[in-house]
Amino acid sequence: MERIKSRLIMGAVAVAAASVLFSGCTSDESINETVATVNGNRITVMEVREAIGIPGGLVSAPNFDKEQKKKIVEQIAETRILAQEARTQGLDNTKEFKDAVRAGEPGIVIKGLFRKELDARGKKAESEIETAAKGLMAKDNNLKPTDARLQAGQAVFGSKLSQVQTEVSEAARKAFPEKIDTAVIGRIGKGEKVADDTVVGQVGADKITYGEAKVLIEKGMAAGGGQHSGKDFSKDEKALTSVIGQELSNRSLLAYAKQQGGEKGRWLELDRSLLENSVLIGLLAEKVIFKDLVVSDKEIEATYNDHKEMFSKGGKVMPLAEVRSQIVSFLQDDKKRKAVEAFLAPLKAKAKIVITESLLPKI
Repeated sequence: MERIKSRLIMGAVAVAAASVLFSGCTSDESINETVATVNGNRITVMEVREAIGIPGGLVSAPNFDKEQKKKIVEQIAETRILAQEARTQGLDNTKEFKDAVRAGEPGIVIKGLFRKELDARGKKAESEIETAAKGLMAKDNNLKPTDARLQAGQAVFGSKLSQVQTEVSEAARKAFPEKIDTAVIGRIGKGEKVADDTVVGQVGADKITYGEAKVLIEKGMAAGGGQHSGKDFSKDEKALTSVIGQELSNRSLLAYAKQQGGEKGRWLELDRSLLENSVLIGLLAEKVIFKDLVVSDKEIEATYNDHKEMFSKGGKVMPLAEVRSQIVSFLQDDKKRKAVEAFLAPLKAKAKIVITESLLPKI
C-alpha cells in the first residue's frame, strides 16, 4: 500500500528540498495563514512550503514563482479531495484505517520533537545565510546574489537538519539507553529453541520479545517483496540484531520525544491530519480506484512487440520472458495514473476549491 500511496499522489508534494532558495524567517501568523480551502478544508502556507521541500515551512521559497506555487496548491487540493471521498465512502471507519493511524502515531510524536528543534534553529537561520552568501560572493565575483543565497541556504539548513537529527538521537540514547540481549540472539543463531515471549532487547521498562522481532522481520520481508532465497531471517543473528536495534532506537526516540513534549506541539493537528489523509488515499486506491485494475497477457505482448527496440541488449532483442516484469510494472503505473485521473475528474469538478492568490507570494 505504501507504493500505491506514493504513486497515487504522484510526487505532487515532494519537490526536492535542494531547489529551495531560503529567504527570511517568517512569523507564526504567516505560516498558519490559509492559502486555500477545499470544500471548507484548510491548506496553510506552512503545508505548501513543506510540500515544496522546506522543513517546518520556516522560510519562504522566492525562487518558485506564483504559478508554480499555485500548481502545488492545486496538487495538494487534489489529495484533499481524494481523502474526503475516502471518508464519504466510510473508509475512515475501517479496521485498516484505525490500525494504520495507530501505527503512525509514534512517528507524529517524534516528528513533533524534530519540528520543535528545527523551529528553534530556523529562527536564527537568516543571519547565517546572509553571512554564508557574502562569503560565497567574496570567493566568486561572478556569483549572482540569488544563486549565492540558494547555495548558502542549502548549506546552512542542511547543516541544521543534520545537527537536529544527530543531537536528538544522541540525547535519546542517553536518556533511554538501548540494550540488546546478544546471548539470547546467539542461541537463536545456533538453532536453539527460544520461546516467543523471551525478551531480546529493551529500552527502560519497554521490552521487545523474540515473537515481536519475528513479526518485524516478516513485515520487512513483505515490504521488500517477499522472502529471499527461502532463508529464515528470524534465526539469523545479523538480521535479528539489525531489526531489534532499529526498533529499540525508534522506541528510545519516541520515549525521549514524549519527555520533551513532542506530542504537545502546535503542529500535532496538521501532522495527524496528513497521516490520516495519506492512509485514506492508500485505502481508496487499494479498495476502489485500483480494485479491478489488471494487466492482460495481450497488453503485455502488444507493448513488447511495439517497443522491441527498448528491450535490446548487445544488439539483440531480449526474450519477452526476461522483460515481462518490467513491462508489467510500466503498464500498471500507466493504468494507475489514468485511473486516478479518471476517478478524480468528476470529484474535482464538483469540489469547491478557493485559492487566495494574494497569499501565494508569501509561500
